[in-house]
Amino acid sequence: MHHFKRFFISFFLAYLALALMLSAWQLVTDSAPNTPAIAWFGSLLSNATILFFFVSLFLRKPARTSEHPLPITLLSATGVIVTMMQSQGSHQQPGTAFWLAAIGFIAWIIYLRWYSRSPIPSLPHLKPGKNLPGFQVIKGDGQVLTSQECINKKYLWLFYRGNWCPLCVGQVQEVAAQWRELDAMGVEIMLVSPQPQTHTQALAKRFKTPMTFLHDPHNQAAQRLGIAAPGSLPFGLELLGYEPDVVLPTIIISDEQGKIRYAHISDNYRVRPEPKVLIDRLRSSATQETEVNYH
Repeated sequence: MHHFKRFFISFFLAYLALALMLSAWQLVTDSAPNTPAIAWFGSLLSNATILFFFVSLFLRKPARTSEHPLPITLLSATGVIVTMMQSQGSHQQPGTAFWLAAIGFIAWIIYLRWYSRSPIPSLPHLKPGKNLPGFQVIKGDGQVLTSQECINKKYLWLFYRGNWCPLCVGQVQEVAAQWRELDAMGVEIMLVSPQPQTHTQALAKRFKTPMTFLHDPHNQAAQRLGIAAPGSLPFGLELLGYEPDVVLPTIIISDEQGKIRYAHISDNYRVRPEPKVLIDRLRSSATQETEVNYH
């Protein structure tokens, strides 16, 4: 299923760009006299709204979005309705403008309901009170770090997909902005990704904070934890040197004894815990166990 998703998102973005350009060209040149300009405007509105959503992710790099971006859905649906009503008013069969809008909108719904979600299996080994499972990652100097070594202090483990994911970069930036508060609580920040070391080093240089960037070669640690997402890299990004297997966005908090106190595995990659949630969990983890959250 992941392999279908990697092709879907790449072709969806390409389709939106092409549909937008075609609609804009027809609207400006009026080279299709049988189709009213308002119909091309509807197609332009429908596809441009969705494309704007994705472009804004890469420009703003937010750490999360709402599960259902209602304004985007409503504006795109409005564009489809405009093209449909124009066809009915002129007693014509739905033309190219309608289908360009309709296909983009349907793909958007598929993106929200199917692509954004990843079923999470039962992960009893990540329950609070359990020892953090044994795994290995690679430090920036090439040395191996094992999870068994990470004791005698609290650790915040953030497993992120890679530099190509704007939401992951936004989440890393959000954690970096809190490092002083986390450091005061004795928390060490561990950022783990299966992406190549060169990409990880490029990301590390952007942050002047004491966070540890770690490489998970071949997704071995993610597989050990049960949070791997094999074959989920969007099609085409392998040309930039990324590995095809990625990880489900995950946060794990472990305590001084190496026991898990909190875990959040996102079954919707656009929905992630707010910073306040992590701070509250860290403050309470010394006295009470928390639950694993699947959102």
